[in-house]
Amino acid sequence: MRMPGMRTWMLAACAAGIVGCSGNGEAVFKLNEPTNQLMPAAKTAVTAALAEDFGTPQKLVAWQKLPVNYGAADATVEGLDAAQTKEAGWNLKLGRNLYMKHCLHCHGVSGDGAGPTAQFLNPRPRDYRQGVFKFTSTISGIKASRTDLMRTLDEGIPGTSMPSFVLLKQYERDSLVEYVRWLAMRGEYEKLLTAELANDFSKTAFKDRVAAKESAKDIEKELADLFKAPEGGGEVPFAATRTEVVERLASFWEAADAEENLVTPAIARTEPTAESIERGRAIYASAKAKCTDCHGLGGKGDGPQTLAYQPKTGSTEKNKTRGLYDDWGNELKPRNLTLGQYRGGRRPVDVYRRIYAGIKGTPMPGASSSLKPEEIWDVVNYVLDVPYEEQTPVTKVLQAAH
Repeated sequence: MRMPGMRTWMLAACAAGIVGCSGNGEAVFKLNEPTNQLMPAAKTAVTAALAEDFGTPQKLVAWQKLPVNYGAADATVEGLDAAQTKEAGWNLKLGRNLYMKHCLHCHGVSGDGAGPTAQFLNPRPRDYRQGVFKFTSTISGIKASRTDLMRTLDEGIPGTSMPSFVLLKQYERDSLVEYVRWLAMRGEYEKLLTAELANDFSKTAFKDRVAAKESAKDIEKELADLFKAPEGGGEVPFAATRTEVVERLASFWEAADAEENLVTPAIARTEPTAESIERGRAIYASAKAKCTDCHGLGGKGDGPQTLAYQPKTGSTEKNKTRGLYDDWGNELKPRNLTLGQYRGGRRPVDVYRRIYAGIKGTPMPGASSSLKPEEIWDVVNYVLDVPYEEQTPVTKVLQAAH
């Protein structure tokens, strides 16, 4: 057991009522499929690293290299008495207990989006293990901030099965945000470690190397050498990889809460006048903005890209069915703007951020390089007007013109 002040804290208290899928009834963290496709020794190394650095659902490890608020000992928190915050790591344990009660049935023990009710839901619950969340206030390439995750907890996601949890106490929602972030970091840590090994030591790579006349024993020795200190001394190669990966991962998540990475409009919102809405409609339909490619001229989510065969994420190979897909491989229908339902928030600034930075994990690109701030505001005004355009004189005229 590691003690406070050292590299980690071991948080050994069990969450009451956890129902897992191991042989003894305990909850377990599942591996990503790419990890299962590694050579046995490589898979064992990744599995051992995850156990050491993150623990199990029953015995969590608070790895101090990660930017997570685990809960300092004797912290003063409104609504919690001193006995509940006496031991360091209380916040992660509280988040785990709340997650198992409120979130597991959809998002799964591992945060893989494969809880027992997930198969009945459309869209599917989020798989946190990619470290990607769709609806953020951050610029392209930057992860979700704590504020983004809290907004999702507070407001839910309209048009999905994700409800609002605003009736939970503030400290409970804070703990849930930290636990979800921790699950996302755990999943991404696994993903990055696996990627470091997969190119040379996946089962497929092993077969290909053997087929190319490499010795199987030489490949296995090459892999084994990654997990022991060099003969001349020095650090174990895989240990160095783990250090590099976690430092990189920590920097990604720290950046998400940096003010400079927040999408902040350079100018105040343009008044939603008929003239602004007319300009926004013209920009929306223009080749520069390309909004109609997916959302369609009428905004019903039926643009020509929904009828095309799109390439798979990270591949030149195309999907077997027409339409758009997200980075998790789920079919994705562009938003029907006529419904007035905005999953990332319906405030004008929320819509501005969707247009400016795009929607992470989806084909929705950001327009920060193609549209000026005043043009984005005009598009925002048009998009927010679409559900009511039958009542708006200017849109009637525009519809007649087209």
